[in-house]
Amino acid sequence: MRDERVHVTATLVPHGPVVVGEDLQRFVLA
Repeated sequence: MRDERVHVTATLVPHGPVVVGEDLQRFVLA
């Protein structure tokens, strides 16, 4: 779970809130 959280945080910086929304949904579904 820690790796997943780090991935989401890293995505928040380079991509943006829009991409994070999709990544966040995938994380929740996963």
